[in-house]
Amino acid sequence: MNPNEKKIFEKYENLGFDVIKDGLPDLVILKNGKLEFVEVKYKFDRLNPNQQRAFALLKKHRIPVRMERVAEIRTSQLLEKWRKEVKNNEM
Repeated sequence: MNPNEKKIFEKYENLGFDVIKDGLPDLVILKNGKLEFVEVKYKFDRLNPNQQRAFALLKKHRIPVRMERVAEIRTSQLLEKWRKEVKNNEM
């Protein structure tokens, strides 16, 4: 966070607002004036600490948030890491 963002972040926190800078879910879905946040995760992936905080704050304010899991990902850092680990274990 740059100094200007930090100043504004702290301003709103000091005014009693909950502020989410990092960890917002991947999707914002809207229908008939209602919004919901959706985080997309690979089947074995977990929320990181920033995402956990964001989920908690959204739920605190009764804003719907959920996680959707996908069974297959063609390219991802997690998948590449897993492939390397499997390949190393086979040697």
